[in-house]
Amino acid sequence: LHLPILRTSKPSRMFSHPLPGAIVPLVLALIKASFSFLRSESKQLWPLELISAVPSHNPTFVARNFTDAEVAYCQSQPSPLSSFAARWVGKEAVFKSLGVKSKGAAAAMKEIEIVNDASGVPTVHLHGEAQRLAEQKGIKKIAISLSHSDTTAIAFAQAS
Repeated sequence: LHLPILRTSKPSRMFSHPLPGAIVPLVLALIKASFSFLRSESKQLWPLELISAVPSHNPTFVARNFTDAEVAYCQSQPSPLSSFAARWVGKEAVFKSLGVKSKGAAAAMKEIEIVNDASGVPTVHLHGEAQRLAEQKGIKKIAISLSHSDTTAIAFAQAS
C-alpha cells in the first residue's frame, strides 16, 4: 500500500476526528485489501495534498505545469487554488499510475492534461512523452477522480 501524503503540522479537516484505537487496524486492513484488489486489475494511485502546498499563485509554476485550458478552467472556479491543487494531485496520480520512473521536478506535468468533458467529468489527455510511455505500456485509458475540501485535495487515477 502506497499513499503519498504531504505531512504538515496543520491537520486537515478531513482527518480531524480520531477513530477509536480498535477501529484503526481494521480500517487500514480494509484499505490495504481494496488496493490489493485494484492493483490486480490495473495500475492506480491515490495521492493527497494540502491546497496551501501547491504554489498556484506562482505564474512560473502554473505556466510550467498546466495547459491553457486547465488554467482557464481553474481560474473560472469559485476557489481557483482548490482547483489547481486538485488538478495537481490528479497529474501526480496519473503520472504514478503510468508506472514510469519519476524525473522529480524535471517531470513535464503539462503533458498530462486534465479537462472536463461536456458533462463536467474530469478526463485525462496525454501529450508528448507521457503519451508515448502510455502507448509503450499498452495503456489505453486513464480514469480519474478529483476532490477537495477547504484544505486538502485528493485524486484517484487508474490506468488500464
